[in-house]
Amino acid sequence: MLTDYNVRSSDVVSRRIDLPAVSKPSVASPVTDATFDGVTPSDHDHDLVTLFENNRTVVEELKRQGKIRVRKKIRSPCLHTAARQWEKETRILGRLSHLHIVKVLEWDPHLWSIDFEHGGNDLASLRNATNMFSLSINLLNVQERVWTHMASALDYLHNKQNIKHCDIKPHNILLSDDHQTAKLCDFGHARNMPDVVTGGGTHCYIAPEFLLCGEIGAASDIWALGITMLFVLNIIPLPGTESGAETWQINKLVDDRVERQKMRRWLATVTKAIDRIPARWSKLKEMLEFDPEVRITAAQLAQGLKSTTKQEHAHPQQCLEA
Repeated sequence: MLTDYNVRSSDVVSRRIDLPAVSKPSVASPVTDATFDGVTPSDHDHDLVTLFENNRTVVEELKRQGKIRVRKKIRSPCLHTAARQWEKETRILGRLSHLHIVKVLEWDPHLWSIDFEHGGNDLASLRNATNMFSLSINLLNVQERVWTHMASALDYLHNKQNIKHCDIKPHNILLSDDHQTAKLCDFGHARNMPDVVTGGGTHCYIAPEFLLCGEIGAASDIWALGITMLFVLNIIPLPGTESGAETWQINKLVDDRVERQKMRRWLATVTKAIDRIPARWSKLKEMLEFDPEVRITAAQLAQGLKSTTKQEHAHPQQCLEA
């Protein structure tokens, strides 16, 4: 790990439109309060429950035709800010089709909503006091499955779509009800690869290079998945939930000494966790290299995990004895 980093170890239509009909969503026409006159949820939606809510997003679970789906609504005190956010997210989601990325069912430009398939519960909600999951199945298989599936999703985003997610964390990874499939969700911070991203994301998952350049790149996604996997593999508690856990403002890290010190103390904790990573999970250490130029790429990670899985399937007894 490099010491150079000075630390060791972000005309609106009035009807519901199915996704295939909206290849290039647009909110070019003026948006006013009158836009929402007479707008009501579909009569086909039932059992609506709010799962999450803050000042810019509402996430709801509902049933339509007997099937559960999840609806994300973009909101903001500024109508035009909400409209731009909805357009950015739908432009990116409209390009994606991958087994391990949550599937979009439809979107509604009148409500600034996006409907997704029900992908299961997020990983952060599946923890308990002693283990990450309360599952009556092989926990190790689930943990490594999550890792492999997310590596595949990032390889697809980075190398097939030239997109960086910019907010990888357990809260944005869903595990199916049968525990067989993990899916990446929440593309609210995602951007095209050439775009400069100087904010967003979640503090515990921000990569160390942000302290130097103040930008989030593709390598930052790998770091964030690495921090996520420290939790998934039960090496650390869910970041930010420890007693006395600090928070820091990402948009102040470049210039504010106090905020930088908070993040450096967290990175010192990460360094200690890295030292506890077992040899069989060596790829995790490569994900948590402090230098982004040395850090493993999504393609290398996906290929490496795939090769490891093949070897374990070919020699299961040998792996158990290792």
